[in-house]
Amino acid sequence: MTPTIEQQVLQASQAWVEQFNRGQLDACLAGYRDDAVMTVTPHGRFHGKHEIAAFWREFAQLGPAELVYRDVRIQVIDEYQAVLSATWSMNIASGFITKELWVRAAIDAPWQLLEDDFTVKQQWPTPRSDNSKTALVVVDMQNDYFEGGAMTLSDTQAAADKTAQLLHAFRRDGRPIIHVQHVFADDEKGFFVAGTLGSEIHSQLAPLATEPVVIKSAVNSFKGTNLERLLIDQGIEELVVTGAMAHVCVDAITRAAVDKGYRCQLIIDACAAPDISATTNAHSVKESTAHVLGFAYANVTTTAALLAQLA
Repeated sequence: MTPTIEQQVLQASQAWVEQFNRGQLDACLAGYRDDAVMTVTPHGRFHGKHEIAAFWREFAQLGPAELVYRDVRIQVIDEYQAVLSATWSMNIASGFITKELWVRAAIDAPWQLLEDDFTVKQQWPTPRSDNSKTALVVVDMQNDYFEGGAMTLSDTQAAADKTAQLLHAFRRDGRPIIHVQHVFADDEKGFFVAGTLGSEIHSQLAPLATEPVVIKSAVNSFKGTNLERLLIDQGIEELVVTGAMAHVCVDAITRAAVDKGYRCQLIIDACAAPDISATTNAHSVKESTAHVLGFAYANVTTTAALLAQLA
């Protein structure tokens, strides 16, 4: 079966990344057409393979490695042109690709880069430590989910106690932490209403001033928020997910993150859920969520196991 144009361009892009990570600069340069143009924000615009080669040879002196593309999207223009966009990270920098224009001269010709437009959002003077690449993401641990709240879940306090242990460990080690807060503009749903105490993050898990809070109004924490920008800016590669509700917003962020190319660990005993019926309690809901996500999306583990791993 002949690969689709999308698959062919993705294969060409993946081959370029593999060559880059092996330090095969000449092979990477062969992926550009002689008349290619490369725009690197904020470093400048480079015309032709000679200027492009000069940029990459100078950049190679910094020791770049571990390049990964995420959230890759390919739009086919016609049989001879396709545009790739993505986010990216490596050991010393991170950013996003606005446009890779891949072209070929004939149906059986190799794909090459005619335009390469990318942005370096962050660049670090030395390779990042493993501690900085994994972020704890605490989802919707807000007052309305606790006892006395407008949408009380059955095991929120137990999940909060576990999450508090993880917050302590991540803060101790200087690892990134991101909080997610769901806020509705009106009271149609009856909980998490803007400006109410119920919508606030529970005091036991209150963010420090240095810990960003992502405000969302949809189930998917990436939708209409700055979450992905935070991950790019911090060079995050893996998410450790806790919070509520396990089968709704926790499920959604895990699926979305993995689909974008991030690794995920789901800390199931640091998640909360409701009793849905007399025969389906919170434990069953979390067990079902863990089974589904563990099959295809995340490494499902416990607080104790992760703390042992971090120790």
